Amino acid sequence: MRQTWQISGAFADWRLTVAIVPPDGAPVHPEPDLEPLAEHFRVLAEMVEAHHELDRLATRDSR
Repeated sequence: MRQTWQISGAFADWRLTVAIVPPDGAPVHPEPDLEPLAEHFRVLAEMVEAHHELDRLATRDSR
């Protein structure tokens, strides 16, 4: 199983790829729900984008 999420931001384009590869001979399991992981990724990207924007504004205002 492989799944990728992408977010376009002002500071960066963000991409998270998760590959779940069971070992040879392992029994087949149902695919896990990765939506909570995707939500954490979205929050992280939004927070880093916001931090960079605040840094940019603080640098501009201090001149």
